[in-house]
Amino acid sequence: MIKGCCIEDLEVDEMQEAISAYKAVTVTPEFQEVARLRELARLNEASALAHAKREGMQEGLQTGLQKGRQEGRQEGRQEALKEVIDSLKNSGISDDVLKRILKL
Repeated sequence: MIKGCCIEDLEVDEMQEAISAYKAVTVTPEFQEVARLRELARLNEASALAHAKREGMQEGLQTGLQKGRQEGRQEGRQEALKEVIDSLKNSGISDDVLKRILKL
């Protein structure tokens, strides 16, 4: 029957030896350095991914703003031209004259 809840409580010699060997290895400076470097690499990777994501979002925002400005300017020019044409029509200028003026 198993007494406790931990693997260390098993009364199997091989398990006790394995646990002792594991504990002996994990306290060595070499193992701790490898574990530290592994954790540092994981953190560096996470940081690089977060930085790349921020850069991508910023680039997307800038591209969207630039495109929006260009579309807004184009729409503004079209609206201004329409207003000028409407104004000229209202002042009595014929469509033929407007076409010649605008070279359509």
